[in-house]
Amino acid sequence: MSECRFEAQAEMLEREFYRGIDRELIVEVQGYIGQHVEEGTSTIPGFTSLKILSELQAAEITPKTLMAFSLFPSIHVAWSDGNLADQEKEAILKAAESTGVISGSPAYGLLNSWLNKKPAPELFSAWKDFVVAIRPALSETAFQELRDAASNRARNVAETAGGILGVFKISSTEEKALKELEQAFASAA
Repeated sequence: MSECRFEAQAEMLEREFYRGIDRELIVEVQGYIGQHVEEGTSTIPGFTSLKILSELQAAEITPKTLMAFSLFPSIHVAWSDGNLADQEKEAILKAAESTGVISGSPAYGLLNSWLNKKPAPELFSAWKDFVVAIRPALSETAFQELRDAASNRARNVAETAGGILGVFKISSTEEKALKELEQAFASAA
């Protein structure tokens, strides 16, 4: 990644995303990603197109950075009201499974870890900066797939968190968080 045009933004995103995460989980994530890269299979929840993943790899976006990038929007929306009840956490994890974050996987472990601690504002800033920085390196198709996968997962989290009592409504704070994510993507377009 030494010649990467957005190396600083990728490093900042990784640093902020993986800060305070259990070292064993980070090692597990790296091993999991390495195994799937060797096999040529997708390791990132929501990204099934190997053509798109090949483009991301050609742009020197590492799987570790891509995992941080893809999981953060869900975390941002989950914490939008400032707290998470246990039943919300359980519902969010269950909903995440329906979008490719499989129980027992490193992505699931990362999401679960983030549902137990509120992210600092610096993580959102790092994520936004990365979105803007990667846009010129990707085709329209790849950027749209990144945006759609991240946005769909975040919206699913909002619907799940708002629907704890059986009513699938998105709260005003969750809607605001979704709009912040949309604005970040729009500013990069």
